[in-house]
Amino acid sequence: MKVKGTKWLCMLLAVILIMTTFGIPQAEAAGRTAIIRTVVGDVYITKAGGSRELRAYEGMTRSKEDRRRTAADSAVTVAVADRDDTVTLDANTEMYISELNETEGGKKSRLRVWAGQMAVKAQSMFGSSDEMEVETPNATMGVRGTFFVTQFSPEYDDTWI
Repeated sequence: MKVKGTKWLCMLLAVILIMTTFGIPQAEAAGRTAIIRTVVGDVYITKAGGSRELRAYEGMTRSKEDRRRTAADSAVTVAVADRDDTVTLDANTEMYISELNETEGGKKSRLRVWAGQMAVKAQSMFGSSDEMEVETPNATMGVRGTFFVTQFSPEYDDTWI
């Protein structure tokens, strides 16, 4: 009996040692996502924290902080999965979703465009605590439900709405 108990204790200690050394796998928290609805031409995605570009395709789901880049003569439409908000990136545009969170207070979406032009169609947020913001390097726009086009030119450090 004493030998069996010692074997179990050794196995338990080994499992604890392995788990503390390599970490306990965590299930990824279910969060809000963005879905690529249409792709025209060459559109690339770089995963958050990564450096390798992947070709985007229709139906591809992405999460916050993944970068999107369109080449010349290209465009992509991205929709937030749990709202009727869409963003269409024109040719030669770089954008990422810096925030795509849901809290008890509501949903928050923040888009950041580094270069190029994008059209935003935001569902009305009247009567809700949801928030949406569009940022460029020199401007931040709060959106409450509208359609608009914004363009940022890094060459001139200028934003147009």
